[in-house]
Amino acid sequence: MSFRTHVIVLSALLALFALTALLGILFLPSGIIANRSKVLFPAFNSTEVARIEIRDPLQSASHILQRADTLDATSPADALATEAVWIYEEANYQFPAHNSNVNAFLETLGSLERLRTITADTSNSADFDLDQLRARTITLIDGAGNELHSLAIGKRDGQGSGNYAFRSNSPIYLISDDINFYLEQGRNYWQQTQLFSTEHKTSDIDSFSLYSDIVLELDGELRQNSYTLVRQRASEANDLPPQWTLVTNPQLALDSPQITSLLSSLVALSASSFAPITRAESGVDDNLVARIEATMVNGTEL
Repeated sequence: MSFRTHVIVLSALLALFALTALLGILFLPSGIIANRSKVLFPAFNSTEVARIEIRDPLQSASHILQRADTLDATSPADALATEAVWIYEEANYQFPAHNSNVNAFLETLGSLERLRTITADTSNSADFDLDQLRARTITLIDGAGNELHSLAIGKRDGQGSGNYAFRSNSPIYLISDDINFYLEQGRNYWQQTQLFSTEHKTSDIDSFSLYSDIVLELDGELRQNSYTLVRQRASEANDLPPQWTLVTNPQLALDSPQITSLLSSLVALSASSFAPITRAESGVDDNLVARIEATMVNGTEL
C-alpha cells in the first residue's frame, strides 16, 4: 500500500471517529447528563414531595404545605376543599392550598440552576446572608418524614444576576433568582380562598335564596330583603336564555341577565384570607345578619 493510500485511509478513519464522538455528545446519555449538570437538584422528583416548609427568619414568616393524601385521618380539617391536593397548615388549623401555585413552585425549584460555584468554605456563610439568622430556607420532606432536599438562600450578588445559596453539605453557589418570587409571597398566595368548588357553574344552579335581617328602603318603603328565585329550565330546552321567577310572585318580570351576573359572582366568591379560629370562637352564629342558599340541578347545595 502506497504512502498516499495510507494517508487517505487514516484521514477517513479520523473523520469517522470525529463524527462518532459528535453523535455521542449529542445523543448519548452522557450528553444529557452534561446538559443537566447545572441543575441544582438533578434527582428532583416532585411526586416524592409530601411536605414543604418555607421559612424566612427576617420576616418571622413560615409557610407549611402538606399533601392532602399524606395527612393523618384523625387530623382536624376545618376548611378542606374536596378537590384539595395540598393543605396549608397554620396554628394547628388546615386550609385548602392553591394547588396550581404549589405545583408551579415545585416546578421552578426543580429547574433551578447553579450559575457558578462561589466557594467550598461554608464557614463564612454569614457574608452571604446564609447564616441561621438571615437565610431563607426551603425543606422538602417525603411521605415517611425523611428530608428529600433542603436549600438555604441568601442575598443577591452585587450584579443582581442571582442569589447565593447552598444545599446540605454543598459549596456555596450562585443560583438563578427564579425562586425569589415564591419566597416573597404571603399566606394568601398559598391558600385557596375560593369559597366554593371550582367544579360548580352558574348554569348548574336551580334555585337561589337570600334570608336577611337587613332592612332596605325601596320606593319609600322599608322591606326585609329576603326572597327565593327559581330557574325555569323549560325555556332553556327551547334554546331560550335562562328565565327566573320569584317564588312569592311568579308573575313579576325579572331581569334574568342580572340574576345570572349575581350567580356568577357568587360561584366565584373568594375570601380575603382564612382566620385560624373555630366557628364557635368567631361568634359568627351570634351575629348572623344574612344567609344565602343555592341548590344545584342535582339537588345538592352549593
